[in-house]
Amino acid sequence: MNKKIVAFYIRLYGVFNKKDRFLIENIITKANEKNISGWVSYRKPGCIALHIEGSHSEIELLVNELQFCSVFENFKRYDVNKTDPVHISGFKDLKNASSIFNANVSLSDLCDRASFLNDEFYEISNAIKKHKDHYESDSVVLSDILKLIPNRFFGNWLKNKQKIFKFNVEDVASSFTSEMWQSVPYTKTLTKIHGYSPERLLDNKINGLKFVNSIGVKTPELYEYGIPLNSIDFKKGRVVKPINAAGAKGVFSIVSEKLIISIDDGKKLSDYEEFIKEAKKYLKRSGRPDLWMSEELILNSDNEPPNDIKMLTFYGKVGLVQEERRMLGKVCYYDKNCNKISTGRYEDKNFQGGGVLPEHIRLAEEISLKIPSPFLRIDFLKSKNGLVFGEFTPNPGVFNSFNASIDTSLGREYSEARGRLMSDLLNGKKFDNFFDFLKSENI
Repeated sequence: MNKKIVAFYIRLYGVFNKKDRFLIENIITKANEKNISGWVSYRKPGCIALHIEGSHSEIELLVNELQFCSVFENFKRYDVNKTDPVHISGFKDLKNASSIFNANVSLSDLCDRASFLNDEFYEISNAIKKHKDHYESDSVVLSDILKLIPNRFFGNWLKNKQKIFKFNVEDVASSFTSEMWQSVPYTKTLTKIHGYSPERLLDNKINGLKFVNSIGVKTPELYEYGIPLNSIDFKKGRVVKPINAAGAKGVFSIVSEKLIISIDDGKKLSDYEEFIKEAKKYLKRSGRPDLWMSEELILNSDNEPPNDIKMLTFYGKVGLVQEERRMLGKVCYYDKNCNKISTGRYEDKNFQGGGVLPEHIRLAEEISLKIPSPFLRIDFLKSKNGLVFGEFTPNPGVFNSFNASIDTSLGREYSEARGRLMSDLLNGKKFDNFFDFLKSENI
């Protein structure tokens, strides 16, 4: 007789971090001893997630050990939720959180967990609303709690309590993620009614380069655009990339005829044939059209591909700076005062970075003020001769992955930028550089 299989989704909370591998290893050992299948994943500092499947008695033994075995004394709190078996083979260590989405997870399980979180957020919001003692407690803790709650759970009561709070409600209720999603229908509507939006227009690499050139900012020289791979003029000192490249994917630096570097993974190629082979692999993987461009190769002071400097710019104010060493997959962040900070993104890829200067910030802010848009990420290359413009990015990838503090801070920057832009428009600001560029290009 086949034994009945049950499944549970468990979160373990406590004092530990990613380096405490012994916790994961002990969970895997004990699960295998009991013939339990599923997966375990380190989610973030202080949180490990498990999906376990097996007989009721096997599951009960494992859960008891997690709660009472001295090996697991680091665990201080447990959330155990029954879910549906998805018949995973063996017990897996999912080494990063994104792997969870590739594991077998039932839709009903995801629906139950989403519904549970919805109810929890609603109850926490109501608890804060109804109990005055929360307002008079530690304002820092209260602020941190509110930042973790999606702003759709806040009613007008939050704004009405501003006089009681020791913090600005905008600092907890704003959200960069929300602003980015709101920009989608805004951009579609503007394009439908007006024919274009500034953000989409400048997202085109050629338009971006030409506009920035027109206001006197240094850009790489453009050699070719919109041609098939086999027609590219293969010369040293050039960068070859798809016209609609996303990040570093499909981007190649031709340092010499015998050294071509794939920027996405740092792979070094030795000749033209290898370059063509790798570029065709990219086309096959991505499904993108065979349309390419080539431009001047920019190098740093060590004659190597330079770091990227990506400025999240909110109509005249830089809110955050990302420095990236793409070939090494390293990233770090700075605030608008050029101080290095933690953002919750790419924590395992952090590096020292070369730093940013106040004049770098000013350059991005000056460009931003010439464009009628509340937000654009303005990307530069950190060359041996200073910053060189790269591209405009209106929709940065994984914009939802900042920690709660950064998300609320950038959300407020976005809202305030929209207010400053509207004020300038109402006061008759002409944006001459932008509209002169449109006329010159017959847009």
